Amino acid sequence: MTVISIPEKGTMEYGAWNALYHGLKLEPGEKVVIVTDKEQRSIGDAFSEQARALSANVRLFVMEDFGERPMTYLPRDLENELSDVNVTIYLAGTREGELAFRMPMIKTAAGHGARHGHGVGVNEEIMLTGMQA
Repeated sequence: MTVISIPEKGTMEYGAWNALYHGLKLEPGEKVVIVTDKEQRSIGDAFSEQARALSANVRLFVMEDFGERPMTYLPRDLENELSDVNVTIYLAGTREGELAFRMPMIKTAAGHGARHGHGVGVNEEIMLTGMQA
């Protein structure tokens, strides 16, 4: 039996753990790709930390590392990462035109059987309130 460490309730870490463990049913050894942006990086980091605590293999990508926003296409390097994962998570703010990035991301991951968590506009307040339930 695997013993898991549950973060303290009322923290961003707990909100991330709750979404990963209960919402996405993350299992030890699964591969996870998290896409975030500079603005929501602390949230992406909380998810990355908690996914690692659940013994997942995690890759964290920051959208601005691929180019300017709004990102209106799915970069080939990121698309390749999505072809062999169990869970994908999008945690970034909204920019007009970025549906052209998000939709191919979801379709690519889902087409390979990945579970997807979509957190457009998730902020610290949401992490400390709704993500605690």
